[in-house]
Amino acid sequence: AKIDFQRGHDLCWKFQDSAGALMEFRKALIVRESGLGKFHEDTGRTYYWIGRSLVKLKEFEEALVAFSRALRIFLRVLKTSHKYVKWTRSAIDSVFLEMDEDKEILQEYKRAVEDSIEYERVGDSLRKKGKLTEAIVQYRDAIDNIEEYHPDAADLYCKIAIIYRRQGEFERALDEYRFASEIYEMSLGADHPETVKALGNLVEKRRMGQLSMALMQQLNNTDIQ
Repeated sequence: AKIDFQRGHDLCWKFQDSAGALMEFRKALIVRESGLGKFHEDTGRTYYWIGRSLVKLKEFEEALVAFSRALRIFLRVLKTSHKYVKWTRSAIDSVFLEMDEDKEILQEYKRAVEDSIEYERVGDSLRKKGKLTEAIVQYRDAIDNIEEYHPDAADLYCKIAIIYRRQGEFERALDEYRFASEIYEMSLGADHPETVKALGNLVEKRRMGQLSMALMQQLNNTDIQ
């Protein structure tokens, strides 16, 4: 991943090959997100540089997705004064400038992203305390503050699914995993680790749900007898 990342950086800045750089950064992302997880500084940095490459390619909507995902990571693992937090916020400003959007729209977008990040943080805290219903409310609010098909929304659907699964509500968990897998596939691609994991969870939980229903039927039959 380190070699892919460095190759992407060189292609982006030394050779002005943004398309080639994007390909290398995405290769690095797959390895880092699989091995290090989402909330790791190196994963966040990779999303940031993917965003920078996308800006050079004039793919502004995709760049905003990458930058907002990077910001969500950085605000969880770095101090707000860290250079990458500052760079990412500045990069979002630059994208809106390139898109010639009104400053009010920019401020609304940034406020929504940071509100979503805070809702998720509170939801995680509540979940760790065992306050699962309250956590779900926070996760729903976090989803409502970002784009419908943003990969961060898929992450949040997965967190809700995990809570439902632990509560034994397999059908509701399946619905959340289904939402997540659709978003991951549309936003990150079918081969991305998060897409593969979500689809795997969908299959597993469907099987568990079927087993649970079969067990309940067996118990009911026993009661009747």
